[in-house]
Amino acid sequence: MVFEALTDPALMCRTFPWMHHVDVNNYTADVFGLGSTRRCNFGNGLVLEERIVGWVPPCGYAYCSTDFNHPFGMRGHVGTVDIVPTATGCILTMKHYFDHSNPAAMRDKLQESMQAAVRNLAVMQV
Repeated sequence: MVFEALTDPALMCRTFPWMHHVDVNNYTADVFGLGSTRRCNFGNGLVLEERIVGWVPPCGYAYCSTDFNHPFGMRGHVGTVDIVPTATGCILTMKHYFDHSNPAAMRDKLQESMQAAVRNLAVMQV
């Protein structure tokens, strides 16, 4: 269920509540995956477009930004998500690779955001 909470457009907005809406081209339960593009709307005109470049359900996925004018100022943004099952749940690892004019501040903001998402996953009991 963790994989679904991180990839299903409706569940993503519960996992990442700062996302107002997520659209995925050609989205159906059978089609979303490698090569798909998702548009994450953060409100106030902030939209982040990402292409899925790795897809291994339920173990993880990878994505990269398609935006040259990234709304958060990141360049070359790539994210990876790894989910390793354990006897009591899973180990979730989310990594971000990017260039930014203030990398330490962006790293801290991403870390804060991902920790909030993990707390939301726990509340959702996925």
